[in-house]
Amino acid sequence: MVGNPNPEVERLNDFEAGYRVQISPKLSVDAAAFMSFYRNLRTVQELQPYFVEGPGQPHVVLPALVEYYGRARTYGGELFVNWKSEP
Repeated sequence: MVGNPNPEVERLNDFEAGYRVQISPKLSVDAAAFMSFYRNLRTVQELQPYFVEGPGQPHVVLPALVEYYGRARTYGGELFVNWKSEP
């Protein structure tokens, strides 16, 4: 593998928000949402293979280039409802 001698730092910007409410003595609700943005993720690019007939056994070289071009995004949420049968 061939790589960048000055690797980038993988970066994450993450945002979260939530709300909790007690509707009654028996019922409560929790809601949350999130979004995450990733930058400079490590990527591997396969390069053109080639055959080597040098000293030693002939062999095929499968080169790969490691860089930091990847990006990703995740998002989602959750809802939790709690019901108590007795106060």
